[in-house]
Formats: sequence, C-alpha cells, structure tokens
Amino acid sequence: MSTDALLHRRSRPVPTHRRSRSTAAQHRAGWLFVAPFALLLLVLIVIPLLWAVRMSLFTDTLARGEQFTGLTNFAMVLRDPEFLGSVGRILLLGAVQVPVTLGLAMFAALLLDHFTGKYPKLYRLALFLPYAVPGVVAVLMWGYLYSPTFGPLQTNVLTPSTGLAAIGNVLVWSATGFMMIIIHSALQGVPQEIYQAARVDGAGPVRLAIWIKIPMIAPSLVLTGLLAVFGAMQLFTEPDILSAQAPDVFVPAYTPNTYAHNLAFSYAQFNYAAAVSFTIGFLVFIASFILLRLTRKRSGLS
Repeated sequence: MSTDALLHRRSRPVPTHRRSRSTAAQHRAGWLFVAPFALLLLVLIVIPLLWAVRMSLFTDTLARGEQFTGLTNFAMVLRDPEFLGSVGRILLLGAVQVPVTLGLAMFAALLLDHFTGKYPKLYRLALFLPYAVPGVVAVLMWGYLYSPTFGPLQTNVLTPSTGLAAIGNVLVWSATGFMMIIIHSALQGVPQEIYQAARVDGAGPVRLAIWIKIPMIAPSLVLTGLLAVFGAMQLFTEPDILSAQAPDVFVPAYTPNTYAHNLAFSYAQFNYAAAVSFTIGFLVFIASFILLRLTRKRSGLS
C-alpha cells in the first residue's frame, strides 16, 4: 500500500455513531465516579439542611403541636438578648484575635522567607505543630495550664473578665502555624526577579517586606483572614469544654454555637435552635462579604 493511501486511510473521520457511543461512555464513567460523593452530599448535607429549614419555620407547642409560624423564630432570634450577647462576645474576640493571629502568622512567614537557615523545615514544623494537635486535646491542655491548682500561674485565669482572652489565646496558639504555612507558600510563589530588582534599587529587608512581599501575597492574606473569621464565628469546642472548669463564666449562651447546641440538646427547642443556626450562617456570610468588599482592590479580586 502506498504512502498516500495510508495517509488517506488514517485521515478518514470517525463515524458519528462511534463518537456518540464514546462520549456517552465517558459521561457514564464520570457520573459513576461522582455518584458516591453526590450521594453523601445529598444524605449528609442537602437533606439535613432542607429539614432544618423546615424546622426553623415551625413552632412546636404542647397545646397545638407543631404549627407553621413563618419567620417568627428568626424575629425572636434578632430580639433575643442571650443570642445578641453571644454575638457581641464573638465580635469582640474577632476584633482582637483575628488581627493578632494574622500579624503573627505574617511575621513568622516573612522571617522564614528571609532567613533560609540550615533547618527551615524544622522551623516550619515547630510552628505548624500546634495546629496538628486536636482541638479537644489543645483545650484540655490549656485548661490544665489555666487551673489555679495545677497551672504554673497558680491563679484563676478563667474569670468573667479574662475568660474571653483565655479562649483567644488558645485560638491564636493553634491557628498561627496553619496560617503561616499558607502565607509562606504564597511567598515562595513570588518571582525572585522582583526581589532582585528591588535590591538593585536599594531596598532593604524591611522595605522589601512592606512594599514588595506583603502586596504580592494580598490574596493569601484575604484567604487567611476569611479562615480566621470563620473560626471565630463558629467557636464551640473551647467554651464547651472549659465550661466544666468554669461553669459560671462559660454559660450555655456564651457563643452563638454553644447557644444553638444547648437550645437543641439541653432544652429540646429544636425549631428555635434551627433558626439560631441559620442566623449564625447568615452572619458569617455577611462578615465574609464585608471582608471581601473591603479587601477587593488590595487583593486584586474582581
């Protein structure tokens, strides 16, 4: 067979019915791979969320049973002094803890990026290690340190005036290493040519960090800021465990999440607890939206 005949045979188009069967087989294979995740998403997230939405729109009474009340539960949540007090504590905690955590993480990342010593991996591991400690174990450990009997300070740290700061200390200790890894990874992606050009123009380490490195990693700073806001708004483990040590300080409505949990599982107010939970989710969305709007130009997001 000649070369022209071979080229003509190879260039013949594949029949349409073969292409359609191949495409259909690829679609079926794709759905087979996606099906386990889609099933778990439906069973564990979508259906419970829809059921919780239904619960939040009803009120269960002893006399009439479950009655549809619309947005009445949400209106009660917005007027609930215990819920508003818990939100106020979270806002106060976030206003201090989030900037402190981001500042320490950014400072540690800049140091690691500047001082490429003999054991950089060891330093990163040492800073990241607190995040690897399970949250319950970390709270129990800090609860032991806060104890006036066993702790090194020999004084009661868990008081109404210092309890929030004690929780903030645990959050900063556990989250700084994780955020430092994110920021340091972003610094590793900055082209070295930019640093070299800045050094040629006479920029020292401090000016290099302030005017070059920090603006270049602004999207990562926004990401870590969002993670810090999510963590503050969803605070549950720390006050729930420390309430056994200081029940007068960490009351059932100390944070929005502990308030919703105790409403449902301690007082059996499931409908109202569902409304509180969705209100928390809405507040987290609002806080994230505001943060993204404030940092849109700085981070280069459109």
